[in-house]
Amino acid sequence: MAANERYWRDGELASNEWLITRHRDEQEVGSATTLTDEQYSQLLLYRKELRDWPIHPDFPDSAARPLPPEWLQPKPVT
Repeated sequence: MAANERYWRDGELASNEWLITRHRDEQEVGSATTLTDEQYSQLLLYRKELRDWPIHPDFPDSAARPLPPEWLQPKPVT
């Protein structure tokens, strides 16, 4: 069970790494950023929670997984 949760966590980190890279690249070249400062901070916090997930007291209970910021959550298909 713990291995599955680490696999999930690693996948979550990988799935949004491009957002971090794009934001930093945009800052480096001095262009407007796609993410707001608040979104970027929320993303960084989410990624920290993911990295800390294996040491969380409720690990590996998938019901207690860190939740992504609302703007990053998948939208339901209607």
